[in-house]
Amino acid sequence: MFRRPSFVHSLLLMSGVCLYLFNTPGHAQQPSLMDRLDVNKDGVLTLEEFPPAFQESFPAFDLNQDGKITMEEGQKVLRQQQARRKQMEAKQTEEQKTAEQPGRNRRQQPAQRGRANLRNIELIENLDYIGDGNRRQMLDLLLPEERATEDPLPVIVFIHGGGWQGGNKESAHGRLSTYVRSGHYAAASFGYRLTNETHWPSQLHDCQAALRWLKAHAKKYNLDADKIGIMGASAGGHLVALLGTSQDAPELTGKLGPYIDQSVTVQCVVDFCGPANFVPFVEGIIKSGRPSTPDNALTKFFGGPIEEKMDVAKEASPQTYITAADPPIMIVHGTKDHLVPFDQSVQFHAALKDAGIETYLITNEGGGHGNAVTPELQEMLTNFFDKHLRGKEVQLESKTFQVSN
Repeated sequence: MFRRPSFVHSLLLMSGVCLYLFNTPGHAQQPSLMDRLDVNKDGVLTLEEFPPAFQESFPAFDLNQDGKITMEEGQKVLRQQQARRKQMEAKQTEEQKTAEQPGRNRRQQPAQRGRANLRNIELIENLDYIGDGNRRQMLDLLLPEERATEDPLPVIVFIHGGGWQGGNKESAHGRLSTYVRSGHYAAASFGYRLTNETHWPSQLHDCQAALRWLKAHAKKYNLDADKIGIMGASAGGHLVALLGTSQDAPELTGKLGPYIDQSVTVQCVVDFCGPANFVPFVEGIIKSGRPSTPDNALTKFFGGPIEEKMDVAKEASPQTYITAADPPIMIVHGTKDHLVPFDQSVQFHAALKDAGIETYLITNEGGGHGNAVTPELQEMLTNFFDKHLRGKEVQLESKTFQVSN
């Protein structure tokens, strides 16, 4: 069974649904999902017309409880969600200001408030990979207290999602602990600047700088700088896919941080539902004849109106840079994803195969947008990392899982 989403993830997802449905095109290949879902064209959505993956949320949109959702109701909920998200981001900022000093070691106890269970894991938080004190440009390092070997450990990196405008590195601790506790891996979670501070390509350049810092400090923490796998979801999935396909694209290589002599190569990539090709998003906006809105996630990420940013759409798309030199890539995506269309991953997977790249498409049949992991999927992820970071002989193949949302 899939894990229940966190409050923060639910809030971001609700905001994303609002943006996608209610007159904010650009989150899908079609300009207006509400128009498509409104089967009888009466200007409202009934429960039967509402996306199945989100029908449990129908009452939250149906403000007058008349069994129908109007555009006005949807936009009102959108404004409420955006206000709540701003409040949460402000709260997170305040909490970060009072957090422990950067680079301080902490052995976490299971009962610590609001934190993942990091039993038997040494957590080193807020390592400044740029050196200027920006709380967003920091990473967390997770090390096993009991290593399975004295040799340098391979590293699994997680890059969080949140539409490039939300999320945090701490959200990955629980996910990464599964690997670290085995004693076979170390792990890191990267923070990066969000779109309230800067736009493309800063997010990619931040992640490259974090990767260089990790390699430069590999000897200090007894890590293997030549065995690094990266994993991310949604916006994080986009960033890890781009790190994988663009590592031989010098035009995308940033110069941030003090360790520009280090490479930005990785050995394998796991992409959960990240957009791989932004061109159809821009084409959808242009075809609709309706301008994008300032609060659209892509408007913020691109640094301006989506319909005017076709050059950025191409430049920021992982699919643009596919070559035969790319590392193995596993893609995980739900067929009922109403934020990033499943076809994005189908086309990305096909393009990788055409280039001769080792790639696997894990289809969550009936699954929506997210990065929940079943035991069966966790086994595949572990086998994928074990093969490419530990040299184990394992059999891997594309696979479909049936998901109940």
